[in-house]
Amino acid sequence: PRYIALGLSAGQSTDTDIDKIIENTGRIMIMIMLLIGSFTTSIGVHGEYNECLNSQLLLRYEDHLRSIVTSTESSNMLLQQLVDQTRPHDREDSSGSTEVAACSGLFTPVGDSCVLLALREKLTWAAARQYCQGLGADLVVFKDANHYSDIMDYIRIVNGENAAIHVWIGGSDEAVEGRWVWVNEALMPRGSPFWESLNNYVSEPSGGRSENCAALNHRDRYYVHDFACTLTFATLCQKITA
Repeated sequence: PRYIALGLSAGQSTDTDIDKIIENTGRIMIMIMLLIGSFTTSIGVHGEYNECLNSQLLLRYEDHLRSIVTSTESSNMLLQQLVDQTRPHDREDSSGSTEVAACSGLFTPVGDSCVLLALREKLTWAAARQYCQGLGADLVVFKDANHYSDIMDYIRIVNGENAAIHVWIGGSDEAVEGRWVWVNEALMPRGSPFWESLNNYVSEPSGGRSENCAALNHRDRYYVHDFACTLTFATLCQKITA
């Protein structure tokens, strides 16, 4: 009867049959071990064969797990790259916080703001501000040196042909001579790095009462200079998102 259960007739057991029984029993045990995750179950197999089989199963299972882990890590890396590509405008500041600018229309994310350089809009300072306000924005304001540097990089990208044109920004001393303020009424920093010069210009601002509006001077690598507000330059608008 013990042979009938394994597909043999009683009294027909041979060495070959026994080998087949052992082989089939081993296969059955492998399937059970893989299904229940146990390497201690033994079905009709004893001694050294059982220990050897368990060792082989453990090695195969470890290799399989290692393959799964490697595949998972690769998938995670690819997923993170895709996420990064779909969020190209995240930036991390020195405090470790992440700032994200969500821009629409013609505006481009730069830090925590959205900006638009209208190279073809040659306007006076007041008209340039009205133009930006019509887009739900205002002339650009630099919150710090890093933001200023990012803005200059953006201008160089947009002005790929390096057109010799100055760019209006949101600073002036029209209300009180010598008291430079941004369009958001915050004081506009003087000196380096905004007003610094690399081309031996005199210290800016230098125009006195005749030059009351701030612009980025193309000839001076986009450092800030004061100009007469009635001149016509390109317009740099900004939407604040944070």
